[in-house]
Amino acid sequence: MLSTAAEFENVVFLKVNVDNNVGISSTLGVRAMPTFMFFLNGIKVDQFEGASEEKLYQKIKQHKTDPHATTREQVRSLLNSEKLPNETLTVLKSIVSNIIKFPTDQKYRKLKTSNPKVAERVTKYETAMTLLYTIGFENLESDEQDILTLPDTNLNVDQIKVVLSEIQNKL
Repeated sequence: MLSTAAEFENVVFLKVNVDNNVGISSTLGVRAMPTFMFFLNGIKVDQFEGASEEKLYQKIKQHKTDPHATTREQVRSLLNSEKLPNETLTVLKSIVSNIIKFPTDQKYRKLKTSNPKVAERVTKYETAMTLLYTIGFENLESDEQDILTLPDTNLNVDQIKVVLSEIQNKL
């Protein structure tokens, strides 16, 4: 079993039951079973579908944690994984800039996913959502609507500045 192989002792293996975690599976874009996803410091960097043990082994070796990887490299890799429209990058830039300018203001740390601008330009793109999760946003489900929120415990302005810089480089 790969999860117990000595060469992967610094790799974390997680199994998610998609039947019990529909929100996670839809947010991450699981379309087939099995789906294997690879994350580096909270950023999804790759995925594949299918039950090929050899392909899984090769992907694990490819993405094995590099202790010298930087947030900037990870965000760059993420932004290169999907071509986001400029409108999406502009909305992300605005969201991230406002958090940096007003880190304690809760109105900039909550996003209504039902907001037409957010729904059309952000939530429909896996990469855009992963960037928001990377900077610490979490799903907050209420009776009225789905909300993404950035709790105080997840606020890391330095990391958010790196994400902003990479978004600006893409524009």
